[in-house]
Amino acid sequence: MTVPTEDQALENSARLLERAELELTNLPLMEVTPVAGNPRNGRPYRRLCTQQRALGLPCWICGHDIDPGLDARDPWSWTLDHAVPLSRGGSLLDPANARSAHRRCNSARGNRSTTATVERTSRRW
Repeated sequence: MTVPTEDQALENSARLLERAELELTNLPLMEVTPVAGNPRNGRPYRRLCTQQRALGLPCWICGHDIDPGLDARDPWSWTLDHAVPLSRGGSLLDPANARSAHRRCNSARGNRSTTATVERTSRRW
């Protein structure tokens, strides 16, 4: 097997490049649809969370204080809740819709607009 000269190597590279360009130009164009990012990762949402957390308000569902030093995964840690759930038309970034809540309280509430109070029945019924 002979070693190609520099001119032969350049010629082979040029031929390969032409072949690759032809293959690329013959490919059908694909439409690229933009992928919507998670709006909760955006700067406006993080700013709203920071503002709401700085208020130091108690949980709006149970009324107890929220410890700001807890790990975010703790059930009693701070989380942003929405008075009108997003699934019911509430605004993600409206400060009037934002409330401080415990993670546990927020999860238990789900997408209900109010918390259900269970009335105890009397013994005589």
